[in-house]
Amino acid sequence: MSVIVACLLVLMVPTLAVVGRAYTSDRLLVPASLFALIAGMLLEYRRIAKKWTTVLWTALGAFAVSFVAFLPGKREHNYNIETHIQMWPYVFCAFFLLAAIAAHKEHVTVRLHEGMTLLQTLALTYWCIDAGALEVRTPFSISALVLLGGVCVYALLHAFLPWSLSRRTRLWLSFWSSCIMLFLAGDNIRHVYGLGYVETTGDWTAIILIIVNYFLLGVSSIYMAQNAAMLFGFLPGKSEARKAYRKRIAELKNDHDKRYSDEQAPFGVALLCLVFAGAVFGLNMHWQVVRSNFAIWAVFLTFPWLLTLVGLFPTPSKREPA
Repeated sequence: MSVIVACLLVLMVPTLAVVGRAYTSDRLLVPASLFALIAGMLLEYRRIAKKWTTVLWTALGAFAVSFVAFLPGKREHNYNIETHIQMWPYVFCAFFLLAAIAAHKEHVTVRLHEGMTLLQTLALTYWCIDAGALEVRTPFSISALVLLGGVCVYALLHAFLPWSLSRRTRLWLSFWSSCIMLFLAGDNIRHVYGLGYVETTGDWTAIILIIVNYFLLGVSSIYMAQNAAMLFGFLPGKSEARKAYRKRIAELKNDHDKRYSDEQAPFGVALLCLVFAGAVFGLNMHWQVVRSNFAIWAVFLTFPWLLTLVGLFPTPSKREPA
């Protein structure tokens, strides 16, 4: 603990200088909502790491390294400190997420089963319907909808029928899951940042909504980053050797394979998923209680708790070959 205090004292001078500049600026450089995002990120990492000391050390390391945000860019001829202050919290979050994923890869990687794949596919279908994708009549949109419909049917049949899951099927379903989560994560970020700032609204209902959305975004940010890594990891590096690329792809495929269960999800899990997601999404689409992104991520967060509550998770049984 004394080492942490010493490090904080060393970082205090530049931190106070930056905070002073941000406070006296005419621009809003660090919105208060970002602290809700960071709080969600730290609390979720505490749940994963189990110890507050691990969270503090990780946060301290990321905080120290985050000062690279103030280095001038290669093509930055006119240095603007306020622009760098705006970047600073995001650089901290990026380094923190990288450290969290590297240190607790196994815990950050969410275990998947057919019920979760069905839930994610239903969420994407709901997003498409709510966004009005069914009303667009172009060759591309029709082809995309036909493809989505086929995948939905495939996920539905896999969830309810005792089909065996080969390694290739598990890899495909895991990759499909990462694609869905990355797409919905991007949409969620867009919606959250579209809510505005706490500082610019006097409505307490709007303030609470902004804080809750940023907090939930922080909670899910670790898993968003991991899904992005498992998806973009398939892209080759600029100067990466072919042998090294093949080795990395083999490891990545193994990670996808390991996180997807090869056991039959209970029928009750698939049925509960269909009923629960269908009810929430259908009612919200009719009554427009909350935005679609909030409804989707609320379902993602509550469905595992619901499975645990009714005693259906995790209790998979072994498959019989189809």
